[in-house]
Amino acid sequence: MVTDSSGASADELRVTAKSILDSSRRPSHWIVTRTNLEHERVTRMRDLRRTGIIVARDDMPLPPNAAIVFVRAGDALLPGALASITDPFDDADVRLLYGDSLCAPAGRFEPDAEVRRPRWSPERLRSHNYVGSLLAATPDTVANAGGLALLATAHEHDRSLRLCEAATPIRLDELLYRCPSSRLMPSASIDAVRS
Repeated sequence: MVTDSSGASADELRVTAKSILDSSRRPSHWIVTRTNLEHERVTRMRDLRRTGIIVARDDMPLPPNAAIVFVRAGDALLPGALASITDPFDDADVRLLYGDSLCAPAGRFEPDAEVRRPRWSPERLRSHNYVGSLLAATPDTVANAGGLALLATAHEHDRSLRLCEAATPIRLDELLYRCPSSRLMPSASIDAVRS
């Protein structure tokens, strides 16, 4: 898993860390970039250290059969998400995945809103990051899109555009993560589209 903590609060990073701990399948590595002292405290939580997950601050060599999952700080993986994401990568043709999400309600008594994403459309991706903030890719796809160090810190629309140029994504018809209501609208970056 890869999370950029720039601009995120320690509480947002804690939400992501807790979802990793509650996951039915845990990652072997969690790369958290651009951390500050408060973020470091989150990544060194006792419960996280007990799992054996290697937490790093920057690029590291990854096995060729790994699935690299980009998750935004503050987003929470749903319990079965990592199993749903990694299983399709057993097929050699699968190189990039995205899926659906839940969005926390604006009001306390409202249910979560399901955000069902449409099928792959390169034209639509140029206007906004409709694939969401969680993307999973093979190491060779990440390398062809500019490398882990670049993608980990890139704007999520830029990351999506770069990854989708390197491989055609497949949409999983499953809810993979939960995000706050402030992130209901997909992000967009005109600079990423131009470049």
